[in-house]
Amino acid sequence: MKNPLFLCRKFIRQIQKSSVKKVSHLSRGLTLTSILTLTSCSLPQEIDSSKLPVSFTGDAKIEVGSPFVGVSFHHSAMIPQRVSFYYPVANSIDHSRDYWTRDTSYVADWTLKIGDRPLQIIGKEPAPFELTPASVSFIQEKENFHLKADYRFCQNKPAMILTIQIMNTSDKTEKFEFSTHFNTAIRTCHTFQPINRAASILEESTAYFHFQEDDAGHAVVFVANGGDRPIESTLSNP
Repeated sequence: MKNPLFLCRKFIRQIQKSSVKKVSHLSRGLTLTSILTLTSCSLPQEIDSSKLPVSFTGDAKIEVGSPFVGVSFHHSAMIPQRVSFYYPVANSIDHSRDYWTRDTSYVADWTLKIGDRPLQIIGKEPAPFELTPASVSFIQEKENFHLKADYRFCQNKPAMILTIQIMNTSDKTEKFEFSTHFNTAIRTCHTFQPINRAASILEESTAYFHFQEDDAGHAVVFVANGGDRPIESTLSNP
């Protein structure tokens, strides 16, 4: 049996209606910050993202990152189709089957349930964004909530920082259940061969995936949570 490569997290919060005054930011929204890296990233240093911002609202293919890690998006979706590591080992997280259908797979799934309403998949629709060479921010106004996904990159480490913010914009307090499902299986960049086995460990807010194959360079992928605490974190098989 394959070792667990799926990291699943669930967040539940009662979020107050947006019309309530004098409430803290966190009482009206849910903030999730994840750090994805091939090495530990304590005290991350971010590249200056204030220069050359470009805003766009149409269908676009986006590539953004640092000298150490980059991400690719298709059709202006918030969830990337590919995460590429350039250092210390050139591997990628890419679940596509071929070049022509690479825009149909994603590195993660996000789901949201509000109150008694049906569960909905989010993050895969086109969204307006602001782009610089080293950052991208997506903002989407949906019925009853506001969704923002912000990608930043460490300047001196092969790490990416994703911050997701969900804001209640309805006229009443609602229970928001947000779940992330991240598939950490990698591909080697020189052969594009999938590596579906890893020694995985979940310690408090950080998951570790150690790929022991020589072709993968014995890389270790870290996924750490730095925002609101999930009520549940699990590792599972595909």
